[in-house]
Amino acid sequence: MRRQTGVGFPSGYPRSHPLSIWRASRGTIPRVADSWPPLGPQKQPARLEHIRDLWVLHGIQSKCVAGLYRNDYGIELRIDLGNELIESRLSRFGEAPLVLIAEEAKQNLLTLGTCTYRRRSHNQTIAS
Repeated sequence: MRRQTGVGFPSGYPRSHPLSIWRASRGTIPRVADSWPPLGPQKQPARLEHIRDLWVLHGIQSKCVAGLYRNDYGIELRIDLGNELIESRLSRFGEAPLVLIAEEAKQNLLTLGTCTYRRRSHNQTIAS
């Protein structure tokens, strides 16, 4: 009678047996490279380039900003409330569809009454 080992296979199985752990794991565990970073092409960080802000709504404790950004897949509309992203839309057809979505979102926020929209007068500078 064969004695059981701790792996669940009897101790008399040869390594070439189909149920042997040695046969199953030999081809599935890759070697670890000695160099860091790994050789070959490296993955580039995702691109997120600010194009322009569409509007800013001011609340009591925070502000809501709608901006257009260029990323690896097209142009993205990002609407941030405080430091939290509340809406993100992607367009591969230019800025026009995103501007319409941003205007609709602005009207929804103004209807809810959580923010107010202040137009900048012509004599105010960008920094104010």
